[in-house]
Amino acid sequence: MKERYRNAVTYGFHKVDYRGEITDLNLDWMKVKLEGLEGISILKTSLIGDYNLLNILAAIAMVKELGEDIRELPEKLKKLDFVEGRMQRIEERGIKVIVDYAHTEDALESVLKTLTKCSYKKLYTLISGTGERYAEKRPRLAEISEKYSDYTMVSSNSPRDEDPMKIALEVAAGFKNARYSTYDIEVDRTKAIRKLVAQAQSGDIILLTGKGHENYQEIKKVKKEYKEIEVVEKALKSKIY
Repeated sequence: MKERYRNAVTYGFHKVDYRGEITDLNLDWMKVKLEGLEGISILKTSLIGDYNLLNILAAIAMVKELGEDIRELPEKLKKLDFVEGRMQRIEERGIKVIVDYAHTEDALESVLKTLTKCSYKKLYTLISGTGERYAEKRPRLAEISEKYSDYTMVSSNSPRDEDPMKIALEVAAGFKNARYSTYDIEVDRTKAIRKLVAQAQSGDIILLTGKGHENYQEIKKVKKEYKEIEVVEKALKSKIY
């Protein structure tokens, strides 16, 4: 790209024009060290994780290369909040629930890698294969979750015309070393979330992947209303502490 487009600029983590490195990270914010920018060396933002750092670097590079003033960017970035359904966080009595749209293997691994860098007691993860989508990749979701999570719940995500239990079993086939005590299958997504919340204690993280901002479940060509955030809020409020 550099040879073909002489004015091209690069961003990332190594040997690039705009380089970033996460120096401090938790579920609420991260600090980032930047290189390649005059006047800005440290940023603090509530958008966490490597993928968000790449997004920030891309945005900064574009603003800078277009000749705009970048001095106000650190303050503006502090005010940015999560996008609905992307690492959206809900907390109740020390239990932190994260709703994220991640439904591919790459997205799931990216989110889990970020969470394992945070402080927590146990990490619970809900995964689900989508009906009539990515069938050959379903076992990989279990393999990734098993690698990073303490406990995995296999559930359902818009099965469409497929049997939700069949999808869940195809996902669960990816567990390599897990005993049944380290994962469970519950195709009713609302019940699955309630089960996870019931198990979790203060200091634990629950990651719910696959639905994110979507407000429906598609079953047998019928779209049924389903809002993950509302399900989570009800489960947390009804939990017996």
